[in-house]
Amino acid sequence: IKTMPFAAPPFSVEAFRSGDAQPLPFPKAEVAEVGDLLLAGLPARFYHPAPGETLPALLFLHGGGWVSGNLDTHDGMCRALASEAGCAVVSLDYP
Repeated sequence: IKTMPFAAPPFSVEAFRSGDAQPLPFPKAEVAEVGDLLLAGLPARFYHPAPGETLPALLFLHGGGWVSGNLDTHDGMCRALASEAGCAVVSLDYP
């Protein structure tokens, strides 16, 4: 996996809670298939780099201490994981 520079974005917890936060600074990698779904009533998003192939899967739970983060803020990170690791990724959102 390629290392990517990371700089903490300048926004507050209040911005995250209000939904005004910007995505984390990851380049938006191309992934063959991306889709939204519900898992046990929770929003989720899947990323599959090779539809039709059986691949290992990674369950991604974003950080944020139950305060911040969502499917969109971590979309770039999940795309990079699926693309670079060659695995399916399921990102689960939670309150």
